[in-house]
Amino acid sequence: MFKSFLFLLCIISSLYPEVQNSIIPTMESFEPKEISHKYNRVQWRKIQKANLLKEEKIRIVSYNMLFNLEHKETKLPEKFQWKNRLPRIVEYIEFAKPDIIGSQELYYSQVTDLMKFLSKDYSYYGVGREDGKTKGEIEAIFYNKHRFTLLEAKTVSITSCSDKQNVITFCKFEDLKTGKKFIMLNVHLNFNDPSVKLLEAKFIQKTIQNIKENIPIILTGDFNVFPARLDLGLPFHDGDYIVQILTSGKMYDSKDRTIVGHLGPISSTNFNSETRENFTGSGTPGVILDRIFVTSNVYVWMHGIDPAKVNGDYGSDHLPVVTDVIFK
Repeated sequence: MFKSFLFLLCIISSLYPEVQNSIIPTMESFEPKEISHKYNRVQWRKIQKANLLKEEKIRIVSYNMLFNLEHKETKLPEKFQWKNRLPRIVEYIEFAKPDIIGSQELYYSQVTDLMKFLSKDYSYYGVGREDGKTKGEIEAIFYNKHRFTLLEAKTVSITSCSDKQNVITFCKFEDLKTGKKFIMLNVHLNFNDPSVKLLEAKFIQKTIQNIKENIPIILTGDFNVFPARLDLGLPFHDGDYIVQILTSGKMYDSKDRTIVGHLGPISSTNFNSETRENFTGSGTPGVILDRIFVTSNVYVWMHGIDPAKVNGDYGSDHLPVVTDVIFK
């Protein structure tokens, strides 16, 4: 009898997955009027101005969802392999309801798997790095097709000294709710060679500088920016410098521009510094590989890194970076 009851609980749990430890409910329930006396006058004026446009908020997520390459998958415990992570990622997306997702490390089969569940509300643009079609990593941009019209989409090849091709996924949208136009860029910078990563960062910064339209620009990505944490044995320690390159022109780190504040850990991976394993930690302080950058004509209402789990486990070895923005 007891075993039958446990079996029934497992079935119910799989049919109704539960999201735990997420920052999303806090982002949803924030009400500035209740705590106006907690802010200085300058900040409160900004909050009031942005709050007038709160119905225009757009939720941007940057999320490295981890590839499903066979030689890597077989080294993972089964519950962290793609077939078991996919439902958790889908559940998180349906829970967080992002308007736009800048994804990294996905391959064509994974994009196809995701769209089987997301196609009712989302479309995407992105092509394989290796052949411009389906071969190689895809830095896909998923977007709410009921809210946005895709006006332009292209893949920009990054010129660097690397033998492997890297790209910027470029999308220009119109918000059907407001009529406002904006540009989304999504990237995944080199992991293996810091010199190549530096050249890629400079190329991205120059590309953004050359955009002449005076409309909001948002840059999402896994930038592989590692701080100087010698104690962790990280692969390199050039993170601050790469961020300085990316913010030396029009762009600002959205975490530093938020009107209300940051939620969640100061880390975008669940690497456990004690066990040296992914999927088992709550974030190693200061290791923020994933970022969302914005131009100055974007109000960053709230920013967060979400340590959410679905049925007790993470969907990826990276945590989603979430920011709610409003265009000025």
